[in-house]
Amino acid sequence: MQPVKAYRSKAGKVLFALAIRGRKSPADEVPSAAWSLHWFVADNADSIRFLGSELDLIDAGDYDRDGRSEVIFVKASYNANGYILFFDNFRQSAQFVWSDH
Repeated sequence: MQPVKAYRSKAGKVLFALAIRGRKSPADEVPSAAWSLHWFVADNADSIRFLGSELDLIDAGDYDRDGRSEVIFVKASYNANGYILFFDNFRQSAQFVWSDH
C-alpha cells in the first residue's frame, strides 16, 4: 500500500487515499476495485473508517452551512457510475449511482 493523497481539516480530521503498488493488474481483466484508490477518514489515531474504492474526489465544502464540510466523490466502476456525498462528519452518505447495462 502507498499513500497517494491526503487532506487535513482545521479540526484535525484526515481524509486520505491509499493505492496498491507493485504487482500489476492483469491486462486482460477488467480493472477492479482492488486496483483503484481506497479512501479513508481518520478522526484520530484510534478511529479510521473506510469510505470506499473506485472513487475520485471532486470537492469539499460547507454546502448546507452547518459549519462542517461535506465531501463529494465521483464513482466510476464497471457498470456502476455516479456521485457520492458524505456528510454529518462522514457518518452518513447519499448516493446517485446508475448502471450502464
